[in-house]
Formats: sequence, structure tokens, C-alpha cells
Amino acid sequence: MKILDHKDSIIYHKDAINRRLYKRPIIVEMAIHRVFCLNQTVLTQILVQVIIF
Repeated sequence: MKILDHKDSIIYHKDAINRRLYKRPIIVEMAIHRVFCLNQTVLTQILVQVIIF
């Protein structure tokens, strides 16, 4: 196990922050994509019901 000196620990913390910041946009992008797909599915079903009736 490597013992981190002060400079390494600062870089490690910055990397950890960057990893967290990088994950958030991906999670938001996935959520937007899922809502978009859900909207398309629901809207298609509603349109089919309206056309049938």
C-alpha cells in the first residue's frame, strides 16, 4: 500500500471531485433519455387510443 504525501493527496482529492462531477451529467443524461422514451411510448399509446375511438 502506497503512503500518499501531501501533493499526492491533493491530486487524489481533485480526481475524486472530478469523478463525482463526471458521473452527475451521465446520470442526468440517462434520466432525460428515460423520460423521453417514456413520453414517446405514452404519447404513442394515447394517439392510438384517440385514433381508434
